[in-house]
Amino acid sequence: MKVTKKIDNQIIVDVFSFCKEFLLQQDENITNKQIPRLNYTLDQLEEVIDKYSKKKSKVTGTSKKDPDTNKLSEEIEKIKDQNALRSYYNNSLRHYFDTNSTEEMKNAILKSVSLNDLRYLYSLISPITLPQSRKKTEILQLLRMYFENESRTRSLKI
Repeated sequence: MKVTKKIDNQIIVDVFSFCKEFLLQQDENITNKQIPRLNYTLDQLEEVIDKYSKKKSKVTGTSKKDPDTNKLSEEIEKIKDQNALRSYYNNSLRHYFDTNSTEEMKNAILKSVSLNDLRYLYSLISPITLPQSRKKTEILQLLRMYFENESRTRSLKI
């Protein structure tokens, strides 16, 4: 059976936690012959538990990314509904798909908005969560298709 570091660390934490509880609840009537006394102090046990608990949390996915990367830009935070999103898309993002836009213009548009911002904008129009593998250009394309289809259906109304 292959044991991973995550499981190793959990085993260490569990064993040392048990030892700590055992020391706290150990009855004075039990002699050392019946149950050998542990040669650790509570402080030593707590130190090991803390050390390996921290390792466990690092292994299980604490992000190395800056916590500010999940923040939305101020301009995007103001967008709360589809009408505001439509206006923002038409004024800022739609130009990415213009046939006369240059590569510099496209790159400037991509740099002006973060991936997290685009995910938030998409969440305003769809309850479906995007996969983490989606790129900025793919999300922009999804927004474009949404607004183009919306205008197409409006034109069908009598």
